[in-house]
Amino acid sequence: MAQDGNFALGARNNGLAGTSLTLTDGWSLFNNIGGLGALKQDEIMASYQNRYALQAFSVIGLGYAHKGKSVNFGTSLFRYGDDTYNQQRLGLFVGNTFQLVSLGVGASLLQYSIVGLGIRRLPVLDFGGIAQLTPKIHVGAYIFNINGARINTSEPVPVLMKAGISFRPIEGLMLNMEIEKDISYPQNFKCGIEYHLNKWVDIRTGFSTYPQSAAFGFDIRSMNMVYSYAYRTLPILAGIHEWSLSLPINRE
Repeated sequence: MAQDGNFALGARNNGLAGTSLTLTDGWSLFNNIGGLGALKQDEIMASYQNRYALQAFSVIGLGYAHKGKSVNFGTSLFRYGDDTYNQQRLGLFVGNTFQLVSLGVGASLLQYSIVGLGIRRLPVLDFGGIAQLTPKIHVGAYIFNINGARINTSEPVPVLMKAGISFRPIEGLMLNMEIEKDISYPQNFKCGIEYHLNKWVDIRTGFSTYPQSAAFGFDIRSMNMVYSYAYRTLPILAGIHEWSLSLPINRE
């Protein structure tokens, strides 16, 4: 979770142990831009993530996704770290649907800032897609840093690839499985389960293999707002808490 190149965000994603590849809400701006094409309405998002009980490793994210007449688009801001060392990502994204396939592409500006070493900025491209094979089975794929951006000649920005499947046997129940591969690290297998209790509450849990971790979380809906919380365990280190807020905007 501390490695560079992982800009996934949102308490729903975290509570599912990162298995959000086939979801089509506004958080797809952070987790799989392929979901943007199937967006049903505008959405404003904000999230705060506390990693390892250390303020220096905290993450803040903001996003806005817009349902357009011909294409959908969105923008997001991700900031990790403190004044001594931090990473920032500002992204612009577009997406559309083609029959039962949702596709999205994004262009981001990454900024690395280290006290005493200055600031480095570089462009990064990502691409993703989601296909509905049947009403109960959805598959997704995503790749980050298609263009192979590098911080310097000896330090590339990681290329991150994900593929997964979601099985929804009955209304309100979702079972997700994914594999994630950073070309510099072992593959990470992840599973997540989400259950819709009622119109106010969703609950979820999951686990992953690299790093070995378990996760759980929930949503609470009130006054058209969605409040989300997630906690994720980690070996040796303290866990990860995340609080998210999203506001769907129905313009019809």
